[in-house]
Amino acid sequence: MSNIYQTSWWSLELPSGWFGTDDDGCISFANVDGVGALQISAYGSGNQEVTDEDLEELSRSDRPQNLTTEKVAYGQFVGLGICERTVTGYWRKYWLRAGSALLFVTYNCSLEHEGIEDDKVDRILHSLALSEWVSESEGLIH
Repeated sequence: MSNIYQTSWWSLELPSGWFGTDDDGCISFANVDGVGALQISAYGSGNQEVTDEDLEELSRSDRPQNLTTEKVAYGQFVGLGICERTVTGYWRKYWLRAGSALLFVTYNCSLEHEGIEDDKVDRILHSLALSEWVSESEGLIH
């Protein structure tokens, strides 16, 4: 059993037990019995398409210089991602784009829980879709 979480820019499918809350500036997702938090912030660039160069520039300011990004694809979005271990815990960070939409996605948990929810987080992220009105207004859906 799963449910769809819809915003004006994007949507995703949440597995059973997961819920979303609208926090200040982002949407937070967690499992009722989970160990971490998935957060998504969305930004629009008007009618201008977000580029790989935009993602590279944005990611540079939010990752250690010694950590290189990997290309990722989740649902209708593509972008860059990193995984890192810090004193504050285990982090997955993604800069994703589709049309004029830019998503900044993070997942974090304590180091001792690293990897426990990775499969569920991947499944959620693979369900990411651009909202229909954004796709239509940009000519992405015919």
